[in-house]
Amino acid sequence: MEKFDLKVALSLLPVMNDDLSVTKQLIDSVEYYETTLTADSKPQLINFVLKNRLSQSAKLKLHPSYSSISDLIHDMKKELLPKKSATAIQTRLLNFKQNELTIEEYGKQITEMFVDLTISQADNDPETYKVLKPLNEKQAIKRFADGLRNRRTGTIITARNFTSLKDAIQSALDEELPSTSNSNLMTINKKVSCFRNSRGRYNYRGNQYRGYRAHPQHGGGMSRGQQPTWRGTQRGRSWRGNSRPYQNRDMKNKNNSLNVGQNQSYVNIIDRNNSQSQPTPSVDNNNQFFRE
Repeated sequence: MEKFDLKVALSLLPVMNDDLSVTKQLIDSVEYYETTLTADSKPQLINFVLKNRLSQSAKLKLHPSYSSISDLIHDMKKELLPKKSATAIQTRLLNFKQNELTIEEYGKQITEMFVDLTISQADNDPETYKVLKPLNEKQAIKRFADGLRNRRTGTIITARNFTSLKDAIQSALDEELPSTSNSNLMTINKKVSCFRNSRGRYNYRGNQYRGYRAHPQHGGGMSRGQQPTWRGTQRGRSWRGNSRPYQNRDMKNKNNSLNVGQNQSYVNIIDRNNSQSQPTPSVDNNNQFFRE
């Protein structure tokens, strides 16, 4: 036990403002500092709080003086802290779900609603608080398990019959770790499988089939004028960069037939011209020789 120290009081007790969390911190700090002071020093603490740590609106709600710190704290909780509706808190708790929240965020909000519900129902009565706390915590654990996004994890939490909400939250976190590790392992195995298939016949890079590489119709990067290169042999034919492209056999035969027909017409014209230009040989009876 020690006497009232002004430096300790200035550093320990915050100045009250419109922030509700600061008011709660001030009440908790007064309760703690009381336990370290002697009986003669407690009136100094009361005067310090009333004169130096309260806002103007708080001074109007409280009495100008108190005989004990317990009475001061009681009035501070009653007058300065807003009383929340137990019915509204319980309705929100029963309908609350994880949705897009993480397990840490979801568990934190469930814990806050559980504490606010118990305080609101107890109405600053310590005995009532002790009775309501385990009942409300059991209800909060059930709501936590039922509202989880992962139904398997929720079933596990329900089956283990936890009596502490923090233990249920920690168990849910532990159950999520193997699932995350398995998903990462599946991703790694998929990448390794794709790497191994890159040396085989079928491989996919995005949506690109790798039986051939850099084909212009499949988004391959090629310079202008470059022929596509076929990798591997498909049905006995290998088509590589500078080889002649495949031609339609019917079109090739059609072109050959046209060329043959044109050549034949040219031959007929030449023969006809030659026959017209050459004279018909005449027969000279005088130049005939007979063997006697």
